[in-house]
Amino acid sequence: MVFESRETLSYGRLSEDIDGLKSNPSVQIRLAIGHVQAATKDQWKMLQVAEGCAGAGFAALEKNRDGWTEATYVNALAAKFYRYEAGRKLIGYGLKIFPDQVRTRAEHRWLNSL
Repeated sequence: MVFESRETLSYGRLSEDIDGLKSNPSVQIRLAIGHVQAATKDQWKMLQVAEGCAGAGFAALEKNRDGWTEATYVNALAAKFYRYEAGRKLIGYGLKIFPDQVRTRAEHRWLNSL
């Protein structure tokens, strides 16, 4: 797994956390993650796409300084997100939201339509 190189992210800690999840028998999600590394956008061109998708998800779920969320971008990308089978809902398989109660909040009910 490649992350964009950032000074504020501890890749060693992230790698330890992923290893902990892999070795925990109570974790029910399948982790298809090899090793963790950092790279720049110049080294891995698709990091810009991944960054845009992550930013869209962040803007849709986290309130900005004015107290609003913005789901327009994630909704525009929704058809491109991975689904196990065509036509299936994204939530619960291709996209995990923790805690699950987020989907019941008024500002996040749109998640149930993905």
